[in-house]
Formats: sequence, structure tokens, C-alpha cells
Amino acid sequence: MQSIELRNAFAFDCEDCGRENFVRSVVCEMSQEDREQLDMQNGFEFTNGQWVTAPEFVQCSFCKSEFRANDSED
Repeated sequence: MQSIELRNAFAFDCEDCGRENFVRSVVCEMSQEDREQLDMQNGFEFTNGQWVTAPEFVQCSFCKSEFRANDSED
């Protein structure tokens, strides 16, 4: 059986047309040393995963409306 790579994504419902959308996460680019330090600071074991964040802006794939993406701290 073939294997595929899964990528993290966020989902949102368009406020204008109501359709569900998916947008890829933004991968934080960093050196291996920075990654290990960040993992250690957050209590994670060193893994081969990625640190990701949400995009700042999103666009509906269907009606092309644009929105500022907010997170739980807004």
C-alpha cells in the first residue's frame, strides 16, 4: 500500500457564502538547534514533526471573499 504525507490544516466557514474551506498551516522555518530548544522549552521530546501556525489572512475558495484569521487570543 502506498503512503502519503499528511499536512496540518485549518478549516473555516465562509461568512459570505457559508461554504466550508480548508487552508494549510504555515510551517515555521527554523534551524534544528532552534527547534530542539523550542521543544525543550515546551516540554516536548525531540521529534521529526513541525511547528506550525495559522495564516494571518484567508480567502474563500468558492466566492473569493477575504478574511482576517483570528485566534483564541483575539
